[in-house]
Amino acid sequence: MHTTGHGAKLYDYGLKLAALDHGALFARTSTRHLHLGPHIRVVSLITSPGDHAGLWGVADREYTRSGKPNITATGDPGTYQGQHDLWDALGQKWGTWITATLAKDQLPQLAVANRDAAARLAWSAKRIITHPATTETAAAAARYIITAYSRMKAPGQQVFLPMTDALREHYASGADTADETHLGLWLDWPTLPENWDREQTALDEDFEAEGTRFGKAVDRMHAAQGNMRSTRAARIVPLLTPVLTARHDDITRALGLLRRHPGPTMEAATQRYQDDARAMARYVGNAATPGYKSVPARVATLHEREGYTAYWRTSLWAQDHMEATRAAASGDVLMGEVDDGALVVAGPVRARPGDTFTTAGGTATVESLATSASTTTVTFDVLLTDEDTMLTPTIQKYRPPRWVKPGWVHGPDAPARGPGGAGDRGDLTAWAESLKTPRH
Repeated sequence: MHTTGHGAKLYDYGLKLAALDHGALFARTSTRHLHLGPHIRVVSLITSPGDHAGLWGVADREYTRSGKPNITATGDPGTYQGQHDLWDALGQKWGTWITATLAKDQLPQLAVANRDAAARLAWSAKRIITHPATTETAAAAARYIITAYSRMKAPGQQVFLPMTDALREHYASGADTADETHLGLWLDWPTLPENWDREQTALDEDFEAEGTRFGKAVDRMHAAQGNMRSTRAARIVPLLTPVLTARHDDITRALGLLRRHPGPTMEAATQRYQDDARAMARYVGNAATPGYKSVPARVATLHEREGYTAYWRTSLWAQDHMEATRAAASGDVLMGEVDDGALVVAGPVRARPGDTFTTAGGTATVESLATSASTTTVTFDVLLTDEDTMLTPTIQKYRPPRWVKPGWVHGPDAPARGPGGAGDRGDLTAWAESLKTPRH
């Protein structure tokens, strides 16, 4: 793993120049920092527009150098039933694979495009596992994903394998640093065609279908054929298949690059692989492991941190003009020119219909977005004025996780405020019951 500091930055810059000069990837390290076991499952996914906790389709297959992936999809990604159907199918496949792999003292590893893919998969699993109607097959798969993702935040973990991070850690390319977050560009550099279009692989970057060619195809299909829930899943698979298969092939190629890394696997990675295998075996085989009703408590810290970080970042954009200008470069803050009451933005736009932004005179909600060759016109529910050249997302009041009940835990008066009164365990019962309520 490369170090930080001016010397390391200069070394990285030299490697990039060498890669650019020779038109090839250069090994950044002399050892491989990942232990790639014999049981790796390649997973690519597409999430439903506007719903970060819902999966639309998943392609998966145990790692081989060739072969088509299995496609699991739902035509109704925004509902619990649609998610249950998808996770039941995943649970039946993954359950056998996980059990058989752990029985061999091996680790079931999950290769994904990047950390965003792992996060989307984990949050979808959390949504499923907290619902009382979830079946055991779906819960088993979701429990493994949640546990694997919790281990992913520790340095050196070997369960989740995010390919963009792994490639950047092991190789240097002549591509721009920002572009190295894009798996498709990593693999196609330096032989990108002249007419290469970022929209062709936009699903690699944000894992969402809205606004892409795929999303527009889905919209046309729904408009032409209606929204019959019973047949939507069958109609959606042909649209999902080429996109998911392309992502599956990208991850497979990335794994091939890592396997061909010139240096040996370092001892620490091998030891961590064995530790992770033993830990996951204990988790899956331990009857005392918390079930889905108590799993949210294990991810409460992550949920709270994520919510507060978003609140803090939005507040910073509203208060610091320089930070807002930087955020405009990524599309989080809208900066452009007002034309007939709408905002014309020349750079990226991450807003969606329904998002609320702060203007010079109050707040405005996005109604529609129209994209041309070089600009995006954002129309709001109010007409903008010439002063509204920079709009920041409206600061939402930060709320702690719903399962943290003041007075139920901590505090000298907790017993008296508990639903069961002092000396009664009714407070704990009520807290447990509250976890069963699905979060929409």
